[in-house]
Amino acid sequence: MNWLDGIIIIALAYGLIRGLFKGFFREVFQLLGIVLAAIIAFHYFKALGNYLVSLFNWPVMVANGVGFLLISLVVAGVCYLLGLFLRRATRFLAIRWLDIIGGGGFGVLKLALIVSLLLNVALIFSSGFPSIQEGLEREFNKAILAEPVRSLAPAILKIFPGKYSFDFQALFKKASKTKEEIQTRAGEYKKGKEMIEEAKKKIENLPKEYKKVEKKLGEVLK
Repeated sequence: MNWLDGIIIIALAYGLIRGLFKGFFREVFQLLGIVLAAIIAFHYFKALGNYLVSLFNWPVMVANGVGFLLISLVVAGVCYLLGLFLRRATRFLAIRWLDIIGGGGFGVLKLALIVSLLLNVALIFSSGFPSIQEGLEREFNKAILAEPVRSLAPAILKIFPGKYSFDFQALFKKASKTKEEIQTRAGEYKKGKEMIEEAKKKIENLPKEYKKVEKKLGEVLK
């Protein structure tokens, strides 16, 4: 175990305690909100981003980020309100205790999903930075809970059919391919730079070589 396991355990314990207090319905709909927000935002943030660019003339990256955030907040907010309504509706029913116990279980699942998404995103975005990626992979190998928790989000998101599914593995491969292309181009750039430096040295040595040739010619003519 390492510090990453400690963070995961604390997050899951927090989810359990929070879930017991919040109840089953609120936790279920908040979890549903997180999943739906991630799926819908991943698929439609570019469309909203393009609209924001045409509307406010923002940079594409800023517009896409705002679009992703807006979609996530709206979807998660609607699910939260539905869960709150059902939670209050069960106050006067005999299934109140089931709502509490179920809330604890779903609280753990929800925090595990959040941590899983964060771990996946960290691995994807670190692929362009070899030193950071190596450090993360090293910590992952030491941790006991990191890989089981990381695999949770891809497993859940694959359940959704068609265009609403999301394949983290494909994204990992794409990020790795991009990383390899960057490294290849960096190698080509380095090689080109070395060739330019070598050419510059040869050009700088031309006057010396010319003097040597001139001296030899002078000796021959004598």
